[in-house]
Amino acid sequence: MDVHLVIKLKSSYEVWEKVFINHTDVRSKICDESKTLFAKANDKTALVTIFDVDMEGMGKMMSDPEFIKLNEGLSEEILPYAINPLK
Repeated sequence: MDVHLVIKLKSSYEVWEKVFINHTDVRSKICDESKTLFAKANDKTALVTIFDVDMEGMGKMMSDPEFIKLNEGLSEEILPYAINPLK
């Protein structure tokens, strides 16, 4: 499954981006990291699209205490959307 995330930031986009880039090794365990896209929507919103996502793995990653602690100062809300191909 492909997933698009809208991330409402507590931090600046630049701070979030540095952490996101340094999180590649963890993310690559749950998706095809070579296809990952991310962008700044505005100063307080980041957009991420990840492909071929292991949804069970993503759930485990996002509920891991280390991820929660890392994310606490960066974002206030993560809104996930499933991407389905058009027929």
